[in-house]
Amino acid sequence: MISGVGSQLASANVVSRVTRGAIQKPADSELELKEKFQDFFAGTLYKQMFKSLRATHDKSAYLHGGQAEEMFRNQLDQQVAEDLAKNQGESFSNKFFEAFQANRRK
Repeated sequence: MISGVGSQLASANVVSRVTRGAIQKPADSELELKEKFQDFFAGTLYKQMFKSLRATHDKSAYLHGGQAEEMFRNQLDQQVAEDLAKNQGESFSNKFFEAFQANRRK
């Protein structure tokens, strides 16, 4: 008797969440996960690329803007890396996302 009541409550809870629109379709959550993975993976890759690029150049003796210029450059590099990850990161992240999904299902 108790197990029957529990299953009825569980099914009622699912129905109420569905009617309120709280449950996402699996395809929507999969797409959202892929986008987040792409942003993280490609963003990290691009940020490290910019960091390495900046480390290879020496500071100018006369035209260096000091700490403020470095802070601005770091923020600019971060924004460019995030934009690149969002717009162009799919080519980097697809194979890694597939591997991630295969390991997640195990």
